Amino acid sequence: MIKNDFNFLPFMNFLLLKK
Repeated sequence: MIKNDFNFLPFMNFLLLKK
């Protein structure tokens, strides 16, 4: 679960940056 959360954080950041 923690690993998934860690991957989720950068994923959202990537989307924000792409925007």
